Amino acid sequence: MAQRYLQIPFSFEKLINKKKSLKRSKIEDSIRQNIQFLVLSHIGDLSYDKAMGFEMWDYDKLVFYHEKEPYFVTDKPELKGLLENQQAKKNFNNNLRVLIKKHELRLQNIQTEFNFEKIHGNLSVYQRFINIKVEGILKSTGLPLSPPFNLKIIFTPFNVITNH
Repeated sequence: MAQRYLQIPFSFEKLINKKKSLKRSKIEDSIRQNIQFLVLSHIGDLSYDKAMGFEMWDYDKLVFYHEKEPYFVTDKPELKGLLENQQAKKNFNNNLRVLIKKHELRLQNIQTEFNFEKIHGNLSVYQRFINIKVEGILKSTGLPLSPPFNLKIIFTPFNVITNH
C-alpha cells in the first residue's frame, strides 16, 4: 500500500488526541503542498526556523514601489525595474531552488522557474504576476513529480492562483 501523507493544514488537536482520522494525500500532492508553503512563507515567520522562507517577500516594497515615497531607495539600484532585471530574477530563482532542496527532501534533480510578468488592463501599474514552476524526481520512485508544481501569484494586492 502506498504511503499517505497528512494534508495541510491539519488539526494538531485531532492528531494528538486521535479522535478523528485526518485527511491523507498522495506523495505528489504532499510535495506540492509543502512547496507552496515554502514559497508563501516569509523569512522569520516560523519560530522554529527564523531563516526559513522565500527571500523575495523581503524585497516587495523596494522592487514594486521603488520610485514612490517612502520606499524610494537610492542605495539599491539593482532592484529597480525588476521585470527587466535578469540578475534579480536569477537570484530569486536560485533562492527558490535552494529553499526547496533544503526543505523538500523527497525530491531530487530539482529544477525551478521564476518569472515576473506585467499585468495589462485596468489594474495598478505595480501589480505583477509571479509565475513559479518546480519540477523534480521523487526519490522514492524515481518518477517525475507529475504534474509539476505551478503557482501563479498576483502580487499587490496579494492573491494566489494554484494550478494543480
